[in-house]
Amino acid sequence: MTVFECVCVSSQELNRRTKDGNTALHLCAIHNKPESLKLLLRCRSDLVNYENMSGLTALEIAQNNGHQLCVELVGDDDHSSLISHIPHTRALTISTDIF
Repeated sequence: MTVFECVCVSSQELNRRTKDGNTALHLCAIHNKPESLKLLLRCRSDLVNYENMSGLTALEIAQNNGHQLCVELVGDDDHSSLISHIPHTRALTISTDIF
């Protein structure tokens, strides 16, 4: 099982939120982590619709912070091919970067 598959299998953990209502995807948008964002979208594309306590989605946060690559990734309707180029060993580093 690859690291990516492990993350997706435990995707229930991706429902967790900070005290401000931010999901892991929000945090990627806040901290400009496009590679981590790609991983999250690959297994939980529904996270793009989640709003934090301020009523902001990850897309709006990325736009507000000027994180253009994150904006493009979150705004893309087809998230299915986002991580095909990321080696599995890099995926572990990326997944630990989001927290």
